[in-house]
Amino acid sequence: MLRLLALAFLCLSAVFYGIMVGQTRIFPYQYAVRLQQNIIGHNIAVNTSYDTLDTIYKSRISDNITLIGDSHVQYGDWSKLLHRNDVTNLGIGGERSSQLRNRLGRYDIAPSVIVISIGTNDIDNMSLAESDANTRVVLAEAQKRAKHVIFLAPPPTSTPSINANIRLLREQQRLACGSGCFYLDLTDALSTNGLVRAELSADGIHLKDAGYQIIATALRDEIARYETQTAPAPPGETISMF
Repeated sequence: MLRLLALAFLCLSAVFYGIMVGQTRIFPYQYAVRLQQNIIGHNIAVNTSYDTLDTIYKSRISDNITLIGDSHVQYGDWSKLLHRNDVTNLGIGGERSSQLRNRLGRYDIAPSVIVISIGTNDIDNMSLAESDANTRVVLAEAQKRAKHVIFLAPPPTSTPSINANIRLLREQQRLACGSGCFYLDLTDALSTNGLVRAELSADGIHLKDAGYQIIATALRDEIARYETQTAPAPPGETISMF
């Protein structure tokens, strides 16, 4: 009897291992993040990957352009995407607005431009009111540190119910931004019939390079617009303020 139980256990273990391997090969990021969140959630004291990145980022000197926020930031190769070498990536996958609120306040950074991406992970984890309160603190902290703040709207997904919540988040974030930052909403460019375009997303949530290219083009345009406006006048010329 014990041998049969042991054999059954080994068989089940082998099947489970096979499923694990298959899942991680097909959806590596999605599977790993969901498994981690199901087991330990977003507890920074236990989530060593978050804690490690946070520690590294606290000692990192920010460049002229700094991007901070969730996986939409972390997994972008921003120096390549923005065609410049003065870029710092401070993204952490799975981050919520409450976490960004806490860590941004601890970072000694002073970039010219800061790009923020946050909100998707707030869905089902906090109320809209909580997300709004956190977002407003994040924006206030960013405005203390940077001359120009760009807030990247959460991109659409392949799930209608999630997109409905994202629409509410976008409306809320746009109001929070007000005139104090540039709200970059690329929903129309990234979606078809309200859903993220299949060729732009790896898993219906996270973007592939083609999706990042769309975001990067818009970011380059906005950064160039800002830098042109703030560039010093050439010798012998003056800038009219009228």
